[in-house]
Amino acid sequence: MKPLSLAFFLLAACAAAAGETALPEKIGARRDRAGNILLGGAFIRKSDRTISFPGRINVREGVIEVLVSTRRGRMHESLIVTDLDPFQLQMALILAGYANGDRKTGSAFHIEVISGKSVRTPVDEWLYDNTRKGPKPRGRYFFAGSSFKNGQCLASLEGNLININSMDKNTILNADLDKDEALREYIVRTEKLPPAKLKDPDSPLEGSEEIPVRVILIPAAGKSDASGETGQDLKGGKTDPPEKHAEAPQTRR
Repeated sequence: MKPLSLAFFLLAACAAAAGETALPEKIGARRDRAGNILLGGAFIRKSDRTISFPGRINVREGVIEVLVSTRRGRMHESLIVTDLDPFQLQMALILAGYANGDRKTGSAFHIEVISGKSVRTPVDEWLYDNTRKGPKPRGRYFFAGSSFKNGQCLASLEGNLININSMDKNTILNADLDKDEALREYIVRTEKLPPAKLKDPDSPLEGSEEIPVRVILIPAAGKSDASGETGQDLKGGKTDPPEKHAEAPQTRR
């Protein structure tokens, strides 16, 4: 388990001991009548223990290495950008009872995004594995947890929340990949993203509008779907396998 500050462990222990009766107000957590918890922009749903937060589509084409970052993170290679402090996401995961660690011990999640009128999509469907020449299969992301130095959360300082193939130590979640898989190149499937208008129709160099989305961390059970085989959804039914013959996106560097 990564080293966390003593104050953070005491805070998490306090929250666990408080149970349903109270929350540590010093970290800004609030609970609604249904028992859901809001911490900053992170929303913990009591009924299914999912954690969600708002963001915006950032990179619409080309190679990425980060799924979610803040504006002080690696925005040039991050699919989604958010205003949520990585430390708040880490605290939300702890408050929800999840454990940080490595691939074997860290709590695992599938990641989905909501865009438009409640259109919900596995985030992996927006990516193409340019190394194996096929759509990225639905994968898992484990709660790695950021390291701390001099009482500061290093993930907050570096601005990265969820990495896909860099196996960064200073992030909150990492993709559940082995060393070989971590070297793969992932490209954004622009055609799968919600459409966006140009900021300035007369100047394409200004880029596209940032489409708002909501990122959802869904507790995962069983083995990862890294092989591309059909997996299980949350209700026990079968999920559809990814397309096997999708055309590779054009890479622009």
